[in-house]
Amino acid sequence: TPATKIIIDNQITSLLGHKKANHMLFGQVSDTSKRIKELEVYWSGEIEDITVKYKAKLDNTIFDYKGKLVYLNDLKSTGKPVSIFKQSFVSYRYYRQIAFYINAIFQYLIQIGEDPKEWSVVPRMVAVDNTPFYNVHTFTLDNKWIEAGHKEAQDLIRRVGWHIKNQEWKYSAEEVENKYDCHLDFTSKDQLFNGEDDGE
Repeated sequence: TPATKIIIDNQITSLLGHKKANHMLFGQVSDTSKRIKELEVYWSGEIEDITVKYKAKLDNTIFDYKGKLVYLNDLKSTGKPVSIFKQSFVSYRYYRQIAFYINAIFQYLIQIGEDPKEWSVVPRMVAVDNTPFYNVHTFTLDNKWIEAGHKEAQDLIRRVGWHIKNQEWKYSAEEVENKYDCHLDFTSKDQLFNGEDDGE
């Protein structure tokens, strides 16, 4: 829509005007490096004795073939001030998404004949407001976020594998395998069994 185009145009102007974000997303790279925008990676893996297919689409990546480094630049548009972006980062679990993207990069390196053990990934994020004044902040991630993201991603993938293997989509594994119980607390507000007249 015209309104959306105005927002995007203003965001691009802000990104270009922010020195670090501009360099991360649009800057020139060396002769031994390559920038790939919207890199799509497809791969598969075994989980719960079945094959699970994966896909990742990375906003902006720079492959430094001389230094064996990959700069993962992830762009986020936010309706909240970028000064409190960490709240969104945690609540939307962006760290889990970044961890998944890092795995995708290693899979891509294998596909192009590189040894991922020789490479390192540097995850970076750029957040831009989608409301005036379209402020921009750049972020680097502590490795502990990546570790937490890997763990959460693997837990979710295992759950998906369980559901595919068992063709069960209504109930969780815990419910099906009787590993989950809801505890019903009794409080003074519960009138049915506390001996008070229910009015009938």
